[in-house]
Amino acid sequence: MKIHREGIPIIIITILMITGIVLIINYYHPTQGAIHYVCYLALTSLLVLLLGFRNPNRPLTIDQSTVISPADGKIVEIAETDEPEFLETSV
Repeated sequence: MKIHREGIPIIIITILMITGIVLIINYYHPTQGAIHYVCYLALTSLLVLLLGFRNPNRPLTIDQSTVISPADGKIVEIAETDEPEFLETSV
């Protein structure tokens, strides 16, 4: 699994912040307690952040009937619309 390069600074800052939070909590509360669940929550949020910036390798098959999505997910509707604000045209 590769990490997208734009996410690396955000991930590094988050790791440093989580490490600081964990060290402070363990310094002032060395025994396991309810406050340690904040550490577990912070580590879980780091994993979610890593999932958000992952860049998996996928084989692409390009043909005229294929729509390629830039993110994981499912295209649920393809419809004509009038969007003058950003595209300044009818699509």
